Amino acid sequence: MGNKQKGMMNNGTMMQGQGSMNSGQGKGMMQGSGSMMKPGQGNMSGMMRMMQNGNGMMNKDMMQMMRMMQNSKVSIIGKSQLKTFYSVPKEGVVINKKTNTVEFTKDNIVIPIIATPSEDKMFAFGVYGLVNPTIIIKAGATVKLLLVNKDNDMYHAVMITKTPPPYKNMPMMSAKIAFQNACIRPLNKSPNGKYYEGENEFRASTPGTYYYLCQVQDHASKGMYGKLIVK
Repeated sequence: MGNKQKGMMNNGTMMQGQGSMNSGQGKGMMQGSGSMMKPGQGNMSGMMRMMQNGNGMMNKDMMQMMRMMQNSKVSIIGKSQLKTFYSVPKEGVVINKKTNTVEFTKDNIVIPIIATPSEDKMFAFGVYGLVNPTIIIKAGATVKLLLVNKDNDMYHAVMITKTPPPYKNMPMMSAKIAFQNACIRPLNKSPNGKYYEGENEFRASTPGTYYYLCQVQDHASKGMYGKLIVK
């Protein structure tokens, strides 16, 4: 892992024991008691410092993004559970390899995304065997967003935004999350044949063209993103 990413992630923990925002002192630091994030998910303190504005504080949009990422659930899965990410449902999903699209036709759907689907695609997402496909869903659909990190030496995350590419090295500084909770916090690298899985749920309330991307530093700028169409 590069030095920049090591600065963001510290000993595989994400800000343990730091639970409240002390906004009155202008330091932009997380203080207080109570764990906000769990072990094995990566330390986001370096990422937060980069997100702070010139006054040393995160603005309203950044704080909202952090809260939504904290809402995502994280667990550890094995190889048998990983196989479900490749198993295409018998109905409700239409895959077109020629156009590199995956269309979900039901009102309640699960989008399973794999970070780093293969060794030669380190900065990419995989969905049902396609790489960075265009995902098409129905307006008003309830979406369970799943992300598994197959990478053994880097952290990965996902968020859905209206902001189109190209992306800078820290997309969270300019890209807003499109729907409430349409994001998953950075997941730790895979440990000894196990994999970190993140989960969050949102409602695709507004039709339009959106993008899903990895908000970890430099990843989206290297091509780790795809298009999401809500129609």
